[in-house]
Amino acid sequence: MSFFELILSSNAFSSRELSELLTEEVVLPVGGQFELRPGATSLRSPDQTVLVAVVAGTSAAVSALFTGLLRLVEVRFNRSAKIVLRGTDGTTVEVPVGTSQDELDKFIGIAKRLSAPEVRLVLPPETLGRNTKS
Repeated sequence: MSFFELILSSNAFSSRELSELLTEEVVLPVGGQFELRPGATSLRSPDQTVLVAVVAGTSAAVSALFTGLLRLVEVRFNRSAKIVLRGTDGTTVEVPVGTSQDELDKFIGIAKRLSAPEVRLVLPPETLGRNTKS
């Protein structure tokens, strides 16, 4: 079974809050495994606590993680947030809400090629501080 590791962060949530939200939203395919654990602070955002997501299984399991993040954005934040995928080499890709499965598969391919990919859930400043639970 192959393993894929991502760094997850957000400008709006602690690692505990993000973990709880993702646990509610991510639906894994049969045979897929998903583990979230606390990580060190992000090198790109030193004041931000992060999670390390370890996804085991096929690309479908990684797709389930991205789909869960997109669903979180769509349902809880009325599409006002975005997901940014970054690599240590400076590669940055924004994943918009409403991304088709084919496009999502392309983003997953990009993520798998990046060194130490970070997936960041970014909420606009005007939504920070409001109650984010629906």
